This record gives sequence, structure tokens and C-alpha cells, in this order.
Amino acid sequence: MIDYSKPDPRALKGEWQAVVQTWDIEKIRQVHNDRMARDKPVCEKVSGYHHLPGLSECHGETLDVVCGNGEMLLGLFKYGRITKGIGIDISDVMIARAKQTAVNVGITEVQFIRIAFEHYEVDSLFDTIITNDILEHFFSVPWALDKLYSLIKPGGVLVGSVPIGQACDNKTHLHYFEKDDLLRLFNPMFIKIEIHKLYENHLYFACWKGNNETIINGG
Repeated sequence: MIDYSKPDPRALKGEWQAVVQTWDIEKIRQVHNDRMARDKPVCEKVSGYHHLPGLSECHGETLDVVCGNGEMLLGLFKYGRITKGIGIDISDVMIARAKQTAVNVGITEVQFIRIAFEHYEVDSLFDTIITNDILEHFFSVPWALDKLYSLIKPGGVLVGSVPIGQACDNKTHLHYFEKDDLLRLFNPMFIKIEIHKLYENHLYFACWKGNNETIINGG
């Protein structure tokens, strides 16, 4: 059984091993800036992402963890799937691009904040949290899921995706997942779980929190 509380030894290669062992947030930010600057430009328009499993469940106040250029969160708002959005990302480059994309598409109701999820604190809870291709980057997946769960309102949903196994050659991936791995991680926490395979190399999921949870942090 895979231990997701620490990085998979197969993922620790070269100089990245030292970065992970010290969990140097500034070094991780620099790597993220360099990679995302190549892959995620400022957008002139956004879509509703109707084709992605799980995103049809997005609703209400929504947090996008590692929002990139903001295209997905802005698209969900533009097409009426969510009522309010906050996007966070460790990359100053991506947050600047997300803000510019918001200007380009004329949306002022979605907020973007440059901060690592590890440092993100908020008093309110969310109806939806999005984690697209994020879980594989955390030092400890159980820690990340516990924090994500604590930020979801009762009856709310966690939606997201992960690459299947080692399908993506990305040195910042610290974990590898198959469907059974996700089910084992999600089952103790959520009352309903849906997982779909898409594009041959990704798993998309939607996980619902029970309605009888006690709200501690507001909401």
C-alpha cells in the first residue's frame, strides 16, 4: 500500500529531491513560475468547461487552488456555474495573468491572491473547491485533503483531477495515482465519490461532503 503522507521515492530525482526535503516554498514558486509562464498565457476569452467531468457540480462560492491564469474559474463564473470565486496560486506570474484575463473578459467578481495553499487561511467556507492537477504536488496528500475538507461547507463538493500514474513527465510531481488510490484516500472523508477517466491519462473526480457536518469557521 502506498504511503501518501510523504513523497513517492520514484519522484525524487536530482536537485528536486533537496527542494522537496526542505519544502522550500520560494524555490517551488520559482520552478512553478518558469513552467507555467511557458504553458499558461493571458486569455482573451474563457469557456464554460462543459466537457470536463465533475465541473458540472461546481456551484456557489468557489475556491480554485492553484488557479493558474484564472481561465477556468472565470469561465465557471461567466457561464453561471458559480456565484463567487477566489483563485490562489503560488506563482506571481500566474496571478498577474489571471488578473489580466479577468480584465480582458470584463469580470470583477472573481478575486485572485498570490499565496501558497500551505499558508492560506480564511474564515469562511466554500460550496466548491477545485484542485485540478494539484494533489500530486503536495508533500503530504492526507494533510492536503484534511485542509481542503476543512474548507468545504456541509453538502459542498471537492472537484479536480490527477494524472494517471506517471503519465505526465513533470519533475514537480511527488505522488502517482490510480483510481483505487483515490478511492482509498477519499472514502473515509466523503459520502459520495465519482471518478472518471478522460484523455487516457487523467482521472477527474467529484467528492461530496456530508450535510450533517458542524460548521466551525463560519459559512
